[in-house]
Amino acid sequence: ASGDPPGLGRREARRVGTSASSSLRALERPSNARAETSHLPRAQWIEVEDIAALHRGYLREDFARIRASGVEPTLVGILAESCSEPARNYAEWTQRACEDNGVSFRLHEVSNARVRDTVRSACQDPL
Repeated sequence: ASGDPPGLGRREARRVGTSASSSLRALERPSNARAETSHLPRAQWIEVEDIAALHRGYLREDFARIRASGVEPTLVGILAESCSEPARNYAEWTQRACEDNGVSFRLHEVSNARVRDTVRSACQDPL
């Protein structure tokens, strides 16, 4: 029809028009909005650091049990000589996180040609 948006038939235009007006109605705040949501729990502020600290505590306990069994938890990092500065920074932050959580961190800086051999060696090393 002539009043329909270009490229749309009457049915599609009606569907678009209905959905647009429904969306606008959904944005309006109904006068009884509080009554409709009163059954929902109130939102509460959660500090991310509190959650992270809780999980770090769990990790430290787990790593302490592993150490008590005679195994030293260790993460091995391998940086190739061609690594970028962000990769080096990531390795440094990983080392700090490991140390903070009771995990040994060994960083190997190797030539590009030695990366594969270093990975294989690290996988075979019982630590």
